[in-house]
Amino acid sequence: MNREIKFRARDELYKKMVYSDKVGGLMGFFHAVEQRSNKPPAMQLTGICDKDGKEKYEKDVIEFRMVDADKEPLRLPVAWEEKGAGFHRTDGTHTRGVDMISRYNTISGEVIGNIYENPELLNRETAHG
Repeated sequence: MNREIKFRARDELYKKMVYSDKVGGLMGFFHAVEQRSNKPPAMQLTGICDKDGKEKYEKDVIEFRMVDADKEPLRLPVAWEEKGAGFHRTDGTHTRGVDMISRYNTISGEVIGNIYENPELLNRETAHG
């Protein structure tokens, strides 16, 4: 399976995300990130899109609608987990390996923001993790 390797980083000076495919590829991207005084962390593309076709990156906040309509939607950030060799949803205290981001949950999960630009989107217990 081939997938595109892309990264992004939050530029605090300009208050926006910088994408590797928009600044001269990976070399240009990492050079630009290295020049920043705050050295923002690079977030990798998962290679998976949400139900609307939006790309899922590390540190995105994904919202999952519950089957029970009375329950609040579950919102979790995407995190890299080396032990599981993939991107997983995490609640800040532990990784939900069963809920590994994969093509099967593309239908149910929706990217609604990221932890840097939209920290208020996280459920109370995940906002501090």
